Amino acid sequence: MSRNANSVVFLITMEDGEFQNELIRIKDKLYRMAYVMLLNEEDASDLTQETLLILWKKKNLLKKMDNVEAYGIRVIKNLCFDLNKRQHLFKNQILPKIGNRNLKFYQNYEEKEALQVLMDSLKKIEIKHRLIFVMKTIEGYSYEEIENLTGFTQENLRQIISRTRKYLRVSLKKQYDHG
Repeated sequence: MSRNANSVVFLITMEDGEFQNELIRIKDKLYRMAYVMLLNEEDASDLTQETLLILWKKKNLLKKMDNVEAYGIRVIKNLCFDLNKRQHLFKNQILPKIGNRNLKFYQNYEEKEALQVLMDSLKKIEIKHRLIFVMKTIEGYSYEEIENLTGFTQENLRQIISRTRKYLRVSLKKQYDHG
């Protein structure tokens, strides 16, 4: 093999490695998005793996894209909606217990209780609004990025996030005033 052919093979491998690093970088965000939509750890994990596989299969096309992460979020969002339709999971879905391995980080009972109340309140919010709220407040997306991903206008996004915050505040206040 000539020196130029070796260089080409090396460049292709480097590109694949860079793409693999990009997938590794966005994997946790994809999982969190799926978990917020499905409220089920196993399904979120399965759909994250399926999304990563879809992205890997389309790597040659995606390498030319500016924002693989946005495409990945669209893919996982659509997969989650499809799963919800097939299994009718969203309505009255019980939020899986966060589990002792995650709750051990919360040392006092009040923090555990507040987290559970917050998660119980969050599960009552419409799935699209919950996703938008998490994208903005937890994942740190800008309004422009969320607009591009969801199709909602920035004004609508601000209203949704404001209403969601107000609802969560009222729910927490009600729980602690009457609980």
